[in-house]
Amino acid sequence: MNSTASRIVLVSLPIRIWHFVHGICIVLLVLTGIQLRYPDLFPLFGTVRKTVQLHNLFGYIATVDFFLWLGYYLAKRQMTAQYIPKIKDFSEGTLKQAEYYFFRIFLGDPAPFEPSPEAKFNSMQKITYAGIMLFIIPLQIITGILLWDVELFLPVIAVLGGVRIIDALHVILGYVCTSFLIMHLYLATLGHTFFAHFKMIILGYEDRRH
Repeated sequence: MNSTASRIVLVSLPIRIWHFVHGICIVLLVLTGIQLRYPDLFPLFGTVRKTVQLHNLFGYIATVDFFLWLGYYLAKRQMTAQYIPKIKDFSEGTLKQAEYYFFRIFLGDPAPFEPSPEAKFNSMQKITYAGIMLFIIPLQIITGILLWDVELFLPVIAVLGGVRIIDALHVILGYVCTSFLIMHLYLATLGHTFFAHFKMIILGYEDRRH
């Protein structure tokens, strides 16, 4: 039986550029953050002063990049469709996707969700990405800005519980982002081939056979 191939464009060029800029910044923020936490164990970027400067620089770039991402999706009116979970995502979609990730994928069963330009993420991805992009990252940006100049923002920091609270929250959110990054890279290998999702985020499209 003959099969036909089709090319499905899933990721636009602006989002691909955003993805790589944001990904590089997150990795470098994690690495510089580790050095700031453990300067004697991880002296990768030189002095503490230089590491702070690099950490701030990558933070500025990631912040601008985040607002470009947000503005793009709002301008395209795709934020709700792509990132805001619906009730069925919680009640039905996550169960099917979890069953696939933890069991059916090892039996060679097909994925229960096939991405399209109108809906790129499965239920688990949508819920996770909504939490990361609309909650975790904004909080990380806010706490980072407050810690960037403690004296300037001292009144706000005092209201929120003090420097230790803000710093602890910033570090915890950093651990969350690091965990997400590791899981994100693992899940990226679960396409119909090992490199299928990597190819898609680089080139923007998937080749499918029907």
